[in-house]
Amino acid sequence: MLVTTTGLLTLMATRIWRWPWWRVLVRIVPIAALELLFLAANVTKIVHGGWLPLTAASIIVVVMTTWLSGNYYVLGRRAEIEGPLPDFLDRIKSTVTTRVPGEAVYLHANPNTAPLALKENVRFNRALHERVYVVRVKTASVPRVSDDERVCIDEFPEYYSGLYHLTITFGFKEIHDLPRAIAAIGERFPELGIKPDEIRYFASVLTVRTGGHSPMATWRKRLYIWLVHNATPRGEAFRLPPNRTMVMGGTLEI
Repeated sequence: MLVTTTGLLTLMATRIWRWPWWRVLVRIVPIAALELLFLAANVTKIVHGGWLPLTAASIIVVVMTTWLSGNYYVLGRRAEIEGPLPDFLDRIKSTVTTRVPGEAVYLHANPNTAPLALKENVRFNRALHERVYVVRVKTASVPRVSDDERVCIDEFPEYYSGLYHLTITFGFKEIHDLPRAIAAIGERFPELGIKPDEIRYFASVLTVRTGGHSPMATWRKRLYIWLVHNATPRGEAFRLPPNRTMVMGGTLEI
């Protein structure tokens, strides 16, 4: 642990604080040398039970790095599949001929791309609800968020009447109750005309499979897919009502 901390301190000193190497040698190397002596003195304990926490830590590191690497690749490919949001908005001007009564919420994390569920809905039905809310959920670095900082509302240009982009922020200790948050937004901004009991929720989900060209090893691909399958469903994570929630998306090979 001490050696790891000193290594991280060295990275911070050279890359963030921009220390010259002579200062690193003078201030950090003596500390690192002392810590290496302590490490060498405890190496013999590995065969007497020390291997167990080291093995557990190694497994955790492999799982975490696999999740991060897989998400990095999937998010990049997903952005390519979704396409730029302005291009999609230009396309729906000519393809959407009907606006059906009601409200729809499309969960979408990337504000620069079009939600997969929205694209599929428009492609098959050639229709939009009268009011459409593209919702991005963020988690702040503070335990709780005040009502004044809860939501940021962006309205699309006038020729996309009834389309809004909402960024809803929760504190990291708060329950991500999206229907409750949207109901509170409707009370605070009555001009939006939100009717919480009539909203239909659409979640975009990609089914991940092996067989693609991801640089990950095959066993790590399988581990990542297993992690994805065991992740909490978005509807459950955001407490969406099951009878008013639809899941749409596609398949992605990694």
